[in-house]
Amino acid sequence: MEVTVGLGTSSVTTIAGDLAVSGDDVTIYNAVNDSNPTISLGSSATERGEIKAVYESGAQGLDGFRFTTYTAGSSADDGTFGFYVDESFKFGINDDGINIVASGNL
Repeated sequence: MEVTVGLGTSSVTTIAGDLAVSGDDVTIYNAVNDSNPTISLGSSATERGEIKAVYESGAQGLDGFRFTTYTAGSSADDGTFGFYVDESFKFGINDDGINIVASGNL
């Protein structure tokens, strides 16, 4: 399964597999054993964030989701995950681990 959509003046669209766009929803299904469909956002294969649906081995059952960042930079905390609620930082995950805003609760 591959879906590629480029924005701007040079856009390319490649669609293989099941893709549905309805209203505000985008649905991507790929009923192929070990397919592990992904969505990537970024500037290149080495500078991107990836969301992957991980299938059970040899099957199409969903085993879990994997969130991965890829960076070519060597600076600390490149590729950090930040979580914001109402535009306010609540917690993040970086090279040092999990950081929770000072007034946050667990």
